[in-house]
Amino acid sequence: MFCRASLLLIALILPAASQDRKAALAEQLLTATKADRMADQMLQQISGVMQRQMEQQHLPPALKPKMDQMMQEMMSELRAMLDWKTLKGDYAKIYSDNFSEQELQAIVDFYKSPAGQVYVDKIPAIMAQAMQQQEQRIGPLIAHLQERIRKLADEPPPPQPNGPTTP
Repeated sequence: MFCRASLLLIALILPAASQDRKAALAEQLLTATKADRMADQMLQQISGVMQRQMEQQHLPPALKPKMDQMMQEMMSELRAMLDWKTLKGDYAKIYSDNFSEQELQAIVDFYKSPAGQVYVDKIPAIMAQAMQQQEQRIGPLIAHLQERIRKLADEPPPPQPNGPTTP
């Protein structure tokens, strides 16, 4: 009887200990990858993209102060939403949900290695270059889409029937 109770207790404790270990490894991974710094850089890149898109709108000068204010408010909201203290737990859970303990340990070991740290240090510049390249590719599509929207807005609305129709 004592043996069965001990085995049951061990069976209940081991998964919790494994989850705690995975959560700790996920936290180590976030630290090793300097995820907080990358989140800040991502916000800066998003801000830059939004600013450039606003500049491409060629708004009347009278609207510029209002648009600048709106941009500041949007960025403030975005910063609050994407605050690292808020995101850290979410990211740790996502990593621990998607990787086994052994996988997390191997990933952490890589990122703590000299090659992993070089990767961590260089990836923000690489991602910024990739984002800039994609922005250049998407720019003409956005301009074309905006032109189509303007034309659609200039079209007269379709005539409405005078009354309800009966089948």
